[in-house]
Amino acid sequence: MKTSLFPDHRPFMHLWTEGLMDQSDLSVRRQQMVTVMWMRTLALAAQVVLLAVVGLLLHVSLPWPVLTVILGALVLLNVITFIRLRQGHSVGSFEVAAQLFADLAAFTFVLYFTGGVTNPFVSLYLPLLGLAAALLPWAQVAVLALFSVVAYTVLMGNYIPLVLANPDDGVHFHLVGMWLNFLVSVLILVGFVARLSSSIRNRDQALGRAQQRLASESRLAALGNQAASIAHQLGTPVSTIATIVSDWKNDPAMHAQVREMNVLSAQVQSITDTLGQLRDQIEVNPRHNADAQMIKPSEWLQNTLGIWRTRNPQHEVRLMPSIASIAGEFKVRKELLELGLITLLDNAAQSQQRASVRDPLQVGMQCDHESLTLFVNDAGGGIDAELLPKIGQQLFQANGQGMGLFLLANLLEREGGKLSLRNLNPGVCASLSLPVLSQ
Repeated sequence: MKTSLFPDHRPFMHLWTEGLMDQSDLSVRRQQMVTVMWMRTLALAAQVVLLAVVGLLLHVSLPWPVLTVILGALVLLNVITFIRLRQGHSVGSFEVAAQLFADLAAFTFVLYFTGGVTNPFVSLYLPLLGLAAALLPWAQVAVLALFSVVAYTVLMGNYIPLVLANPDDGVHFHLVGMWLNFLVSVLILVGFVARLSSSIRNRDQALGRAQQRLASESRLAALGNQAASIAHQLGTPVSTIATIVSDWKNDPAMHAQVREMNVLSAQVQSITDTLGQLRDQIEVNPRHNADAQMIKPSEWLQNTLGIWRTRNPQHEVRLMPSIASIAGEFKVRKELLELGLITLLDNAAQSQQRASVRDPLQVGMQCDHESLTLFVNDAGGGIDAELLPKIGQQLFQANGQGMGLFLLANLLEREGGKLSLRNLNPGVCASLSLPVLSQ
């Protein structure tokens, strides 16, 4: 490992390279490097403007060739950093510290050729150290701070004095320089703090989403264990019912009820199939893509609606005309799509029952090479506006809709899909979308 290059008898190098091998949060390091790059860009622009003002307006003699080389080197460093970030190279805390060290060293050389500590811009060391303190481990900040103190001390007695066109303007020059120094410091600090605050807000939001996702995964795991237990417990009584129904169908005394026996037999078979699918899904990794299949949307929809009508013969379903125009085959998570459609239909039917409405449920579909979207519209009583954004996000009972939609929303999210609900007048439009997988 690379850490072996820095043995224990070299504590200074160990402190400097602290974090070099720690790549546990590369996205944070990349954000820090982007911050350093943009702050350097702002500082370079400010230095160019200040040097132009001092040299051209205040008529101060400056060593332009040397200053051009120093500032050009920083521009080159920025270009290299930008290219590396665009190419996706990993960033360690050592690289961030090294670039800030380069900024401090370049600023020290600029001060050496422009009056040393007599230059009113010498206090710009502080914004650079503030940036380092916000981004780096304490040991690296201490090294940079020590370098700044040593550099400041050296510049007290070693520098090339500025040559003023009129020596009597020295006090005026210093006051103007102090004002410009204050202005540049404000711009740098405000720009950095604003970007840092934005990064913190983004990170807090990402952390909140991760915590919510973790809580949802924990609930799903608990519900999965319960589902496994329920599926096992239901297996025996359902088999018993299926046997009794089969015996009744073969009993001459029950021939008068043969129609009812067929409906009951279909219902039991539907329950058996559902329990079988549940066992298969429990045994398969949730991220497994085994049930991704090629489907013809119109044909698949008719088959799935046939299954649902068997369980709910009292409800009528009407297809939207646009479905007939969908042609071709698409690869999707078939079982999840079926679960989603049946869940939406169940909730829509329950909503209309509570509202004593017998209108047909409306089912629609949109499909392209990126996603497949299903719509189910009902004419029930709708959902309370306060509960609408919570359904699918929290586990609670809202007129019987909470648990099913919560499970569906989380399963869809894990596969890159989405569940949406909005109130109509009357009723609710529920839609789900799933990505179409590459063939």
